[in-house]
Amino acid sequence: MAGNIAQLRIEKEFFSSLTSHPGEVGRLNETHLVRMLRRYLPAKFGIGTGFLVSGGEHGRMSPQCDIIIFDALNNVPFYSSEAWQIYPIEMVYGVIEVKTNIKKDNLKNAFTNCLFIRNMCKNPDGAPNKKYLWQLPAEVKTPVRYERRPSDLPPRFFVFGYGGPTEAKLAKMFQDITKRVEHAHVHGLCVLDQDSGLFLEHEAYRKPEQRVSAIKENGLWHFLMELPKRLSSMLPVVPLKVEKEGSSILRPDTYLYRRDAFDQVDLEHYSSFASWETFSPGDSPAWGPREGG
Repeated sequence: MAGNIAQLRIEKEFFSSLTSHPGEVGRLNETHLVRMLRRYLPAKFGIGTGFLVSGGEHGRMSPQCDIIIFDALNNVPFYSSEAWQIYPIEMVYGVIEVKTNIKKDNLKNAFTNCLFIRNMCKNPDGAPNKKYLWQLPAEVKTPVRYERRPSDLPPRFFVFGYGGPTEAKLAKMFQDITKRVEHAHVHGLCVLDQDSGLFLEHEAYRKPEQRVSAIKENGLWHFLMELPKRLSSMLPVVPLKVEKEGSSILRPDTYLYRRDAFDQVDLEHYSSFASWETFSPGDSPAWGPREGG
């Protein structure tokens, strides 16, 4: 893992020496991280950049996301170009914000973006705003049938910094911002320090003062190794019943099976997407140059 850290640092420092434009430096840093992620993530996880959208009467568009990890097996983006894409939030496993240097202001902004994306998964009344099509068992000479199923599970959210404060300052900064943006949930923050990197996260279902984990060393290792598990937790676990009649082998009645991809997105939930009337003016993105991290 030390070689990976050295590679990321060398690429960051070399390209930073070629330009001082923060947008281009930020874009290059994202590219270096994406290249590494492709070596570690299973092929079912696609990697892109751009925006998330939610459907229904209260559909919204997210702020621009540096790295979007999406379902590459069972769904497709609504728009795709070489520069950026638009993904229905139902097909998104996770989002990674990339920062050249972690500072209090850009970390707070990441928390705010995290909260916005989480809120996209619910309507104002709290009802789920993600819609899937669940294929029902096939029957002879019967058209394929689907059942609509809702969800409010938000994509996993991560922050990656090429540099940042000391371990003590990072822990305090993370804790302070957690108190201010209390409903955000960061599934992993990785900062490359001079050694092996640092890693911390929010822990689920804890009291507010207990939500921030202890900082772990070997941060890049934790980030890369934990990422597939955290992303796969977005997929439902399906109980499979086992017929035991006539068998003398002791085995459980039910096995738990995690699916390999999301169900298909319910396109009727996005019926007004093509006209963009779904999105309120304040939620539409500014299609200008990207700002650097």
